[in-house]
Amino acid sequence: MFKGRKTIGNVINSYTEKFQDKTVLMFDDSHYSFKDLQKTAIIIAYNLSKLGIKKGDRVAIVMNNRVEYIFCYYALALLGAWVIPVNIRYEAGELKNVLSNAEASTVIYERQIDNFDFYRVIDEIKHELPNLRNLIVCQMEEQVEDKTLFLDVLRLKDDENYHDAFNKVMELEAQVEEDATFLLAYTSGTTGNPKGVMLQHDYFVTICHNLNEIWSGERKKEEGGQSHGITMSVAPLYAAQGFMALFIELLTGETIQMCSSFIPNEIIRYLNNKNVIAFHTQPTFWSLLLTVPYFHHLDLTHLQRCVVSGSLCSPTLAAKIAELTKGIIINAYGLVEATCISTITRLEDLPDITFNTIGKPVDGIEYKIVDSERKEVPKGEVGELALRGFNMKGYYRNPEKTKEVIDDEGWLYTGDLVRMYDEENISIVGRSKDMVVRGAFNVYPSDIEECLYGFDKIHDVAVVGKPNEILGESLVAFVVPKPGAVLKEGDIMRFCRGKISNYKIPDDVVFISQMPILESGKVKKNVLREWALSGTPDNQRLFFNNRARANFGKGE
Repeated sequence: MFKGRKTIGNVINSYTEKFQDKTVLMFDDSHYSFKDLQKTAIIIAYNLSKLGIKKGDRVAIVMNNRVEYIFCYYALALLGAWVIPVNIRYEAGELKNVLSNAEASTVIYERQIDNFDFYRVIDEIKHELPNLRNLIVCQMEEQVEDKTLFLDVLRLKDDENYHDAFNKVMELEAQVEEDATFLLAYTSGTTGNPKGVMLQHDYFVTICHNLNEIWSGERKKEEGGQSHGITMSVAPLYAAQGFMALFIELLTGETIQMCSSFIPNEIIRYLNNKNVIAFHTQPTFWSLLLTVPYFHHLDLTHLQRCVVSGSLCSPTLAAKIAELTKGIIINAYGLVEATCISTITRLEDLPDITFNTIGKPVDGIEYKIVDSERKEVPKGEVGELALRGFNMKGYYRNPEKTKEVIDDEGWLYTGDLVRMYDEENISIVGRSKDMVVRGAFNVYPSDIEECLYGFDKIHDVAVVGKPNEILGESLVAFVVPKPGAVLKEGDIMRFCRGKISNYKIPDDVVFISQMPILESGKVKKNVLREWALSGTPDNQRLFFNNRARANFGKGE
């Protein structure tokens, strides 16, 4: 465990003093040593301070995956500013709501991402954001009156020197308290408007060290506690999975490979590096990789471990990953409100535990399983998971919502339904809002989904409930077939019979081309519930018979 002051800037600075020339970051094909990373972050922090950005200011980053994002995380940590990693899939109204709620003083943003013109959108909404003082734009070379070029933030002026900048930034960093807020992370919003989660420096540092100790395992250590090998992460840097994967390595002095692209062929190229011994991504991306035909013929035995997080990894998918890589699967569970990762399987766990549970709590985290009245349930029964240990300070400017999820004793109620798998390990059942009451039975969609993942013609599946006059709720299975597969509703019913209880067999099946998902990899079940109730859009449906094709587009 790190012994010094537990602020993110101080921890990375300490590793820089010790391992200056060690490569800590590999981004695409560029490599950066601790010294490189620190120098760039110091210059950015110094220039941002000249723009008036100070401790406690809220600074939003609106970027795709690019190395400048990582420089900004470090630079803003040095200043004690709050980082707001913004989902680049937000529409204009959502972006305005987040920046307004956060009272952002500064936005650092790309001019355009894919087909979305952030330059135009931010110009349109800036007059409705009274706290906004600075607009810092990437992808521009010509100066604009009311904006700062990111290119200028990356360099010192001719009459400035690095030594003075370094001393100034170190003075500012020394004023950052361990329990100061570092991140204002907005929730993914599957259940209403996103809420700003306040996370603090020392919790980040502690949980990253605890996690690194768990998945470092038996890696040989060099003198000073540094390991051989590279961890690779494929996740957006604005999402919890992305920034946690980054900081677990940065805050423990390890090396990480990250990428600007999420195209499978590009990812596979970096994954083929025999020095990559750990791979961290979400189940959705693994499912995508497994559809690439030649992926199954690669030699991935250099991957000693695969960390799967972001959404629930089914036992079937976990077994496929293990068979392909011959490595150890580590299942991780968490939510932003609890500093992102709370439980995790261990390297020594048997496949039965790894494939079917989310493991045990990380050191420093307590848990309990409770009923709807928040009383503990008997061991083995399903209940809501509550956590205490590295929880958020609260939702920013939203004390009412904070009180709904954190009680007076500091317990955070996650909304996730779990049961004890054995004496130590927890098995996740689903979201409390996902549970379907069909007739007199409580049905957990994950039971049905796991059954259907065993059907070799199915690529992906999600089950939701919809109102039913007789049963209360009925079950609707949304199925994404594998490429080339032809399926009928009856095929799904027949496959389920004899494998799960008859009351769990879906009442309706809808074949779709792809799941609606969040960047975290979680399925948007609120969207599926809406489709189940009001009808699935024609451009999302798949049809496997002539009559259906003839009626395509007629709303039938």
